[in-house]
Amino acid sequence: MPDLQNVDLSWQPEPLQEDWPRGADTEFIMWRMEQAFIDQAKDGPGGLLLDIACGHARHCMELRAHGWDFIGIEPSPEMVRRAREWTAAAGDPAEMMYGIGELLPFKDESFDRILCMSSLDHFANPDVGMREMARILKPDGRIVIGLVNYAGIACNGSRLLYKLGRRIGTIPKGKRMFWDDPTEGEHTFEGKTKALKKFAEGSLVLEKEYGASMMWAFPGWKYVFYPFMGRSKPMRVVRGGILKTADRIGRAFPTVSDFVVTTWRKP
Repeated sequence: MPDLQNVDLSWQPEPLQEDWPRGADTEFIMWRMEQAFIDQAKDGPGGLLLDIACGHARHCMELRAHGWDFIGIEPSPEMVRRAREWTAAAGDPAEMMYGIGELLPFKDESFDRILCMSSLDHFANPDVGMREMARILKPDGRIVIGLVNYAGIACNGSRLLYKLGRRIGTIPKGKRMFWDDPTEGEHTFEGKTKALKKFAEGSLVLEKEYGASMMWAFPGWKYVFYPFMGRSKPMRVVRGGILKTADRIGRAFPTVSDFVVTTWRKP
């Protein structure tokens, strides 16, 4: 039985988003990580799909368009309300349920695909959550998990600079920076494929790892774009070119990327 004392039943995205850095790289990764995740999530012949901790079910309509029968499960009443209102207003109401990833109210081997986007590192018991996903996955099904990558070059490089800045006094001691340990706040573990492999041991096997974006929120990275912040088409092309080049590197080498999408199957 999982320890449910720390399950967040009132989560909303706004407090977390308020702490994100602003700039061209943030705008890019917000778009790119959604694109990367949905590309992996929709791949396949279709079937019954469960989106765990799905927030306002932003993936629902596109997945349905690709042949997936969507069910969303979410612990926050506010997010369930938003999902129902948003999908109904769009003319495609989502089937939504209250629930948590550690106690999924479904029979064994019920789903062809299971999704968990930017949510597993908020679970009170992520290891239990992954075992539950494995339990309800059909033998030939797939699980797709997306996380901000705390093993990436932006995180590791930033932490080295933070350490130096604190030592020489340019960063006040005690001031929290973007890539500092997220478990001091809202996350229960640092999002890394290595951690997922540990949680999945014995129940799931990593099939594919896909990277998106690179250098997000790295100290000084935003200044690269300052000379090209005009609204003219040439300025937009230059900004896009820089970001897409970094993204191609992250795509080729997922371990250095800012965001990683992993696909899992049963052994």
